[in-house]
Amino acid sequence: MKKGTQAAEPVVERNGKGQKKAMIERKKQAEHLFLTTDLSQGKIAEIVGVTEKTLSGWVNADAGAWKTSKAARTITKDRIVAQWYRQLYELNLLIESRGEGKQFATASEADTMSKIATQIDKLEKAYQFGTYYQIADELVEFINRRDANLAAQLALHVLDFVKSKSSVLNGK
Repeated sequence: MKKGTQAAEPVVERNGKGQKKAMIERKKQAEHLFLTTDLSQGKIAEIVGVTEKTLSGWVNADAGAWKTSKAARTITKDRIVAQWYRQLYELNLLIESRGEGKQFATASEADTMSKIATQIDKLEKAYQFGTYYQIADELVEFINRRDANLAAQLALHVLDFVKSKSSVLNGK
C-alpha cells in the first residue's frame, strides 16, 4: 500500500437492505458462537462486529431462547444418567463405610436407590422411543421427496411400527 493511502472500506448500501441482511448474518454467526463455544459475550460481540448491548439483546430475546438452547445442549440423556449413577455410587460408598455387619441400606436409602434405578430405566425407554420416532419420521419425509404416494402408504405402516415399539418399551 502506498504511503498516504488507506485500505478500502467495505461498501455499505444506504438503502438499508444491505445493512439489514448483514445484521441478520451477524446475528446468525453470534448465535452459532454463543451456542457452540465458551467465549464471553464481549468476545463474541467483538468477533461479529456488534456492540455488547446488541449481543445481549439477542441473547435475552424471546425469553432467553439462546440461553435455553445452550443449556439444552449440555443437559443430555447421557449426562443425566451419569449423574444418577454417581448418586448410586455415593450411596453405595456411604453404605460400605459403615462397620462390618452394618453395611445395609436403610429403608430410605433403598427407596432412593430404587427410584433412581426406575428413573434411569424410564429415561432409557423414552430416549429409545424418541429415536424410533425421529428415524421413522425422517424416512417418510425422505421418501416423500421422491414419491408422495408411496410416502403416504408408508406413513400408515410407520405409525403402526412406532406404536408397536411403544408397547414393547412400555412392557405391554
